[in-house]
Amino acid sequence: EISTAAEALIFTTSSAVDQPTSRLRRGVSRLLAEASDDGALVALLEPPGSPEHEPLPGAVTWPTNAAEPTV
Repeated sequence: EISTAAEALIFTTSSAVDQPTSRLRRGVSRLLAEASDDGALVALLEPPGSPEHEPLPGAVTWPTNAAEPTV
C-alpha cells in the first residue's frame, strides 16, 4: 500500500480563500479534514493587510512580513 499522507499542508490566503466572498475555496474544507485525520500540520501564510476571511479550522496562521508569496 502506498501512503499519500502529507506531513504539512500550507496555504496562502489566495489559495484557500475566495477573495470576493471571503469564504473558503471549493475543496479546501475536504483537504483540511484529510490533513487533520492524518495528523498533518495545517498552516496559513497571511501577508500584512490581508482581508478578513472565513477561518481555516485547525490551521495555524503564520503572519508574513511581505506580500503574499507566489509560486
